Parts: sequence; C-alpha cells; structure tokens
Amino acid sequence: TAKIEEASTVQITVGPKHDLKKINCRIEKIPRAELGHLVDDVLESAEFVYYFEWAYLRYKYDENAGTFQFCASSLAGRTIGELIEMSEGNSTQAAKHLTRLYGRNKINMSLSTLHSFIFFKLLQPYYLLLCVSVGLWFYFGMIPMAVIVLVLVIFSVSWELYMARSNQARLQSLYKNSGTIKTLRDAVVVDLPVEDLVIGD
Repeated sequence: TAKIEEASTVQITVGPKHDLKKINCRIEKIPRAELGHLVDDVLESAEFVYYFEWAYLRYKYDENAGTFQFCASSLAGRTIGELIEMSEGNSTQAAKHLTRLYGRNKINMSLSTLHSFIFFKLLQPYYLLLCVSVGLWFYFGMIPMAVIVLVLVIFSVSWELYMARSNQARLQSLYKNSGTIKTLRDAVVVDLPVEDLVIGD
C-alpha cells in the first residue's frame, strides 16, 4: 500500500497452493540515468528503477501497472534493427547498463555450516525420537542399548553430513564460472571473464 519511493521491502507469496509462504524481499534501486535506453518502459519522470531479487531472478517495478514484473533477460521482443546493431557485439557502455539491470553472470551459493546442518538434522522427528529414546535408556540403566543406538545416530548424521557437503561441492563446481571467453565487444573480439558476459554477447 506504500508508495514505491517509500517502501524498503516487498512481500511475495510463494509455494504450492496447499503450502503458501510469505517472504519479504528487499527493494533495490538503480539511478535511471545509469541504464540508458534499457528502461524505455519506465516513466521519464522516474528518478530510479526499482527491483527485487528472489530465487536468483530479478523483478522490476512497472510504474504503469503499479506492480513488479519479471525482468526477462532474453532477446525476445527486440526489433530487427536492434538485432542488426548487435551483430557488432555490445558496446562497453551497453554492457555496463545490462550488467546494472540484470546483474552479473554468476550464481552465489554458499556451503551450509557444520553446526547448522547438525542442528536442523537433529530436529527431524526421526532423530528426535532416537535421542529421546537414548536418554530414557540411559535413565533406566539400559546402557548397552543406549550406547549402540547413540553410536548409530552419530554415524548416520556424520554420513549424511559427508554426502551433503560432497553434493554441495560438486554442485558448486558445476555452476562456478571461471576463466575467460572470446566475446565480440565494441566490434572487436576480446577475452572476457565469464562473469562479465551480458545479454546479447
């Protein structure tokens, strides 16, 4: 209900119909002057372009509709003239505008910490039940049974932790952008870091 200039967050609803969740996303803004021709759909009176990011996607505020719209990073909707101009590659200035609007060509994904993984794993009903059972067995003097189950729990959690960390590391290696790539920029073929690629390169 607040004006976009006064708002700092936007609340979105995500998830399947039977399990909808409300999430607050921080609204970011870019000075309109930094985006050049990329914001023809934004009112000329607008000083900033507002957007928020969720699930690695960016949503730009449409002043005419009064809502946030998905900021599609594709060539759809480009005119023949624009595509012909792109045959010489993006200019350095255009690449700067595109990076500002769509973000850099990378995905940030961090590994979960050891203590957070163990904490959330032990909160699962299965492990909670086992931990309670171990406590009761110790209390009633059933030491051998308690020790055996406790060792199995520790082994199980350790194995799941190892597998989870290994899978996360492999996933990081798949999407990690490294090295350079030959790109047509300002009508000249240059070597650019993969992270610096933009739409149209």
